[in-house]
Amino acid sequence: MVITIDGLSATGKSTVAKKIADTLHYLYFNTGLIYRMITYVMLEEHLREPEEVIARLNTLSFKLFNDHLLLNGKDITNYLYTEDISLCTSKYSTIPEIKKWVVKVQKEYLAKGNIIMEGRDIGSRIAPLADIKFYLYAFIDVRAKRLCMRNSALTLEDAKKELEMIDEKNMTSKDFIQPIDAIFIDTSNLSEEEVYETMLAFIREKLL
Repeated sequence: MVITIDGLSATGKSTVAKKIADTLHYLYFNTGLIYRMITYVMLEEHLREPEEVIARLNTLSFKLFNDHLLLNGKDITNYLYTEDISLCTSKYSTIPEIKKWVVKVQKEYLAKGNIIMEGRDIGSRIAPLADIKFYLYAFIDVRAKRLCMRNSALTLEDAKKELEMIDEKNMTSKDFIQPIDAIFIDTSNLSEEEVYETMLAFIREKLL
């Protein structure tokens, strides 16, 4: 079974996707981590031209493990949520050559089956034939609070500005698409457990 979860930043996609994947013993693919990894490589190695970025990516070995990413055997997950990475990822992720490379990786993982993949255009562009699709939503003030919980260095106002900027880039670049056939869940006033139970109920019904 292929399950997709789409939504803007800090709507709770990663948390619930990982928990459901653990419950079902499915592979969890965090698309955002892949883009953050690419941004990390670009910043660390001062890469700018798409051709040199892709050439470098093809020499690297990476592995997704739950909500962690190993790059050449090293867990770099903590580095991927710094402010510099967060701000640059939305910009670099719109580069056509990089998007094409990520789509190739996504397709390779989808072919393995029994996977939960989350992102911003998964149910529409990457896996339009997914068995079940979810779209998570939350008010920006709620998302800002969640972002602050993830990064204690951010103030609530800074978090809100960061989200507004990322949202605008996603919208104007058309990298964000809400699947018309996805199950819509507003997580603004729901706990993580309530979101998890709601989604799991839909999945179990599909599995029957």
